[in-house]
Amino acid sequence: FYVMYDYLQALDYNPREIDPHSRALLEVVLGEGDLTFKLIGMQLLVEAIAVGIFRAVRRTGCEPVLCELLRYYEKDEARHIGLGIQYLPDRLRGASHLSVARIVAFNLRLVFLSLRSLAVIEPHLDTLGISARELHRDAKDIHLHAFDDMWKVLGIHDRPIEEWVGCAIDSVAEAWFAEPEVRGSLFGRITAGADVWRNHLKDRMAA
Repeated sequence: FYVMYDYLQALDYNPREIDPHSRALLEVVLGEGDLTFKLIGMQLLVEAIAVGIFRAVRRTGCEPVLCELLRYYEKDEARHIGLGIQYLPDRLRGASHLSVARIVAFNLRLVFLSLRSLAVIEPHLDTLGISARELHRDAKDIHLHAFDDMWKVLGIHDRPIEEWVGCAIDSVAEAWFAEPEVRGSLFGRITAGADVWRNHLKDRMAA
């Protein structure tokens, strides 16, 4: 925090207040009284998004000092994700079906809030040559990989719910961050989202 603050001060830049969608995401996580939900929201989602953003900006090489700093931020955030992977299994052991359903619903809510937040900064990502669609995929892969590690600790290998949740997230993201040629058409966006489901079902039938 202090290093980034000093870096921005050296650029004579004072950050503005964060956008309402990012604030809503953080307030939901920080306001959650259940430690299990707080760990899932902060360690497995917010930190995953942070790693995705830091990694994407670093890859652009847009500013040497910043990109070198982000290597350390990325490592630090990865440790935060590891904290969730380490502590969540003990809290999830013996969880009821209702608890699992609540976790899935909470997770989906946060993911959709994060998509709205990502849409706000998309113009800035475009300036840096970063695709919001690819950034979402990277963050989602980090997020799901963290969950995968956690389930393995619990000895759970068959997770059909996670598969369908991932498909739902991809479908919404595809519609939200559609290719430029269909962005101006609501029908085109809906079709792009529906194609994700069609391709998923086709792959399952082929398997």
